[in-house]
Amino acid sequence: MRYPRRTVSQFGAPMQDVAAYVLDEPSEVREHVAAGRKLHVAVAQAVYREFVAAGAACRQPTAAFYLYPDLSPLAGLGRHGLAGADAVAGFLLDKHGVGVLSGAAFGDHPDAPRFRVATSLLYGESEEQRWQALSSDAPAELPWVAAALTQLRTALADLR
Repeated sequence: MRYPRRTVSQFGAPMQDVAAYVLDEPSEVREHVAAGRKLHVAVAQAVYREFVAAGAACRQPTAAFYLYPDLSPLAGLGRHGLAGADAVAGFLLDKHGVGVLSGAAFGDHPDAPRFRVATSLLYGESEEQRWQALSSDAPAELPWVAAALTQLRTALADLR
């Protein structure tokens, strides 16, 4: 078998210029990153509060992309005949339009109703909404974010 003497994998020249610009950390890049961090913290904390208020076990988000709720404390799982993460994920999506990732897909025991929950899709459906969320002092109070939180609250109430 022959291997090439050299392989080249690099960005094209225009992207190299972009990368160099961003890595210099100009103020507009730092401000954009800070605004994104603030948005993520506000929305992730609001989603976390919904899970905890419903009785789920969930570690408070600190920096990660996902929340990791465990719904096993919720009595409604048995009432609905839901056994396992996949069944609960299907129920939440089919009945309430709430999408979660089954923990079983990440190596959790399939019977454990544990999940990965991403919050970034709550920032808005359009570019305009996402920019508004990014600049908002209270993104969880924006109508589309508040509606998503209400939808999650309703779904979790069904499992109490």
